Amino acid sequence: MKTLRWIILVAALWSVSVGAEVRMWTGEDGEKFRGEFTRELLGRIQVRDVKQTLHLIPIRKLSKSDIKYLQTTICPEVKIQVRQSSRIRPIMEWTIAGDRTILNTFKVTLNKKSNMDSQAKLTVELYVIGTMVDSDAWVLVERATSKFVFPEGKKSQYEFVVKDVPCRKYEANWANDGLADLWRGVEYLGYVAVVLDPQGEVFAYDTDLGTENWLEIGVPEAVEKLHKLYMEGRGSQFSRIFNVELEKMRVPQLPWYRRTKNPGS
Repeated sequence: MKTLRWIILVAALWSVSVGAEVRMWTGEDGEKFRGEFTRELLGRIQVRDVKQTLHLIPIRKLSKSDIKYLQTTICPEVKIQVRQSSRIRPIMEWTIAGDRTILNTFKVTLNKKSNMDSQAKLTVELYVIGTMVDSDAWVLVERATSKFVFPEGKKSQYEFVVKDVPCRKYEANWANDGLADLWRGVEYLGYVAVVLDPQGEVFAYDTDLGTENWLEIGVPEAVEKLHKLYMEGRGSQFSRIFNVELEKMRVPQLPWYRRTKNPGS
């Protein structure tokens, strides 16, 4: 848990100035100097010049070229909030006995904390993670994505809703010599939500997965592997089972001694 919290803290500090570059700025006194944007602070921006001196410039005194650069190139500071709700899929006439499917809905709210308008074309991605009921493997249940630009105005927001992501488990009594309580399938575990800059790099994220050791490599690196896993297994959830190394696995099989000799009987 401590390792993951440290990763999140480092990412939060780094993300404020992601995408910045050394360029020519116009200071409050009209003097021009070369420097790099670091952050927005109380109606001002902070710029570090080539001599490592920090300059605070009121936003209202920025030149048109400076404002255009900030609005189109620098990603705003973003706070991600994810609300998850679930419901059991109603039992129908054709529902298989012992089938239990949970439908999960996610509401992702992205709040722009910066006061300046942003015209940067961003992408939000949501990765829904599950676990195999009868093994120690994980499942990439779903990946959903949306491209957006924040609306104009101070501290504007963008909402992204992903509805009814299924996690299905079922009783496999046929594989347990008719005994009850042998479940197979997928249970919901948690989510990873990320925001990507125009170049496709992660600059903000949120997750409720606290102790999963495959996250210790860092969220951006883990998301890159999850994205690859999804693209290679777009079909069934069972084509996106992975291990601690975030490598694709086959569907775990029951040990031979747990299977009935005549499952068709």
